[in-house]
Amino acid sequence: MFAEGALFYAGDPHFAMADGEVALTAVEGSLRATFRLTVCKPGSGDAPSVAFRYPFGETEDAWLPVGLSAPDGGVGGQLSDLDVAMRRAVVNALDFLEHDQGMDRAVAYAYLSAAADFHVSQVVDRTVGVHATISKEHFRD
Repeated sequence: MFAEGALFYAGDPHFAMADGEVALTAVEGSLRATFRLTVCKPGSGDAPSVAFRYPFGETEDAWLPVGLSAPDGGVGGQLSDLDVAMRRAVVNALDFLEHDQGMDRAVAYAYLSAAADFHVSQVVDRTVGVHATISKEHFRD
């Protein structure tokens, strides 16, 4: 089922796969899940502001701004450009730190360089991805 603007997708589950998927090799798994979705409106504080326009992940310990080479399926000829994916991950991380964490953008840039980790998410498909890992521990009082 597809719902324009839903910003949710589930599929292609793996029991095991390393960061930076480089081949179509993983331990594939079946997916049986129940999802409970909550509508979050921009400005409500229920989700990071960047998440309303771009994929964004979160775990108990970290925020995961994402950058993709061609999230729209390759419009503009940027199918597999890892540099584009990295720049988008950095900009999304900067936007998150500035708008959601209240950090000065220049300080956020320095923080990302000194304390965040960037990982290649995947290179196996035409769209390549990079994600940042920003530790929540760094932002606890």
